[in-house]
Amino acid sequence: MPARSVRSSIPLRSADSSVRSKSFALAALVFCSVVGAAGVVAAPSVGATTKYTVTTISVPEALIPIVGFAVDPRSDTVFLGSNDLGVLDGRTNKITTSAANLNCAGYGIGVNPKTDLVYAVPYFGDYVWVINGKTDKVTHKIKIPAAEAGLVVDASTNTIYVASNRSGTVEAISGRTNKVIAKIPVGPNPAFLAVNPSTDTIYVTHVIEATLDVINGKTNKVTHVITLPTSSEGADGRVAVNPSTDTVYVGQTSDGPAFVVNGKTNKVVGHITAGRLDTTLVAVNSSTDTVYVGSLNGNKVYVVNGKTRKVTATLNVGMEPIVLAVNSSTGAVYVSNEESNTISVIT
Repeated sequence: MPARSVRSSIPLRSADSSVRSKSFALAALVFCSVVGAAGVVAAPSVGATTKYTVTTISVPEALIPIVGFAVDPRSDTVFLGSNDLGVLDGRTNKITTSAANLNCAGYGIGVNPKTDLVYAVPYFGDYVWVINGKTDKVTHKIKIPAAEAGLVVDASTNTIYVASNRSGTVEAISGRTNKVIAKIPVGPNPAFLAVNPSTDTIYVTHVIEATLDVINGKTNKVTHVITLPTSSEGADGRVAVNPSTDTVYVGQTSDGPAFVVNGKTNKVVGHITAGRLDTTLVAVNSSTDTVYVGSLNGNKVYVVNGKTRKVTATLNVGMEPIVLAVNSSTGAVYVSNEESNTISVIT
C-alpha cells in the first residue's frame, strides 16, 4: 500500500456532509528496518527550567506517515500505526516491522497492557484488528461501522471504544468476547477519544461541534455534553485525561488554547495557551502531573505544569507533529512529525 499524506488524505465529514481534509491522526505504528545511530540526533530545549533531550528517529519510507501511537508501559514498547503495524523499542529507540503485514493506517490504535493485545482500525476500515502483541499475529477481526476516527482501550474494564465519524456513534467492544456490546449515539462527527479508568468515563471530541461528550462506561450512556468556549469550527484536537487529578484536556486545531475540564463537575475550569498557535495535540503524564501540548503549525511541544497550567519548557520537534503520546512509567514522550518523516523522543 503506498504511503499517503495525513493532511491531504484523511477526510472527515463536515456538518453539511461535505468532505474536508484534516491534518491530525490518532494514537500508534511501522517498517522492517532498524534505525541506527545515524538516524538519531539530539536537539536542545528552548527556555526550559528542566533539561530535556529531544532525540530524532528517521521513519522508514514504507511506514510514512505514522498516524498513531499505542504505548505499553509494562514492556516499554510503542506500537506504531501506519501502512503496517510496527514496533518501537522504548529502551533502544529502534523501529522494527511486525509480521502482521496489516493496513493499520486508520485513526485508531490502542493496547491493553494487561492482556498484551493491540487493537487497530484500518484506513476507512469497517473492522478492528485484534493483534497479539507478543507474536504480531491477528487473533480476531471485529466488524464495526466504518470508523474514520479514534480508538481507546480501557484496560481496567477490558473494553475498547471506537468512534465512527460516519455513523455518529461510539462502539463499545468487549475485550473478553471480541463482540460489540453497545452502540452509543454521540451526535455527528465524533473524532478522538480518551478514558479515565479510575471513574470508568469516556470522553469524545467532535470535528465540527465545539463539544465534549461524557460517556458512563458502566451504562454506556452519554451523561453530559460539555460546550467548549471556542468560536472556531470546533475543539477537534486530541483529548487526554489525568486520572490522578480527574482532569481532562482538549486541544484545538485552529489557533487557540487547550481547554481544561474538571472531571468531577464537567465544567471548563481553565485553559493552556501555546503562544498564538494551535494546540492540536495533548497528552498527560499522570505520574508527574505534566501536560504536553503539541502545535502542528508551530513544530513545537510545550511542557506544562498540570497544577499551575503554566508552560515550563518549549521544545523544538520535527515539522508538522501529528501524534503525541506519553509513557507514564518512563516519562518518555513520543511525537510523530508528518512533514519531516521522523519521530521525536523527548526524555
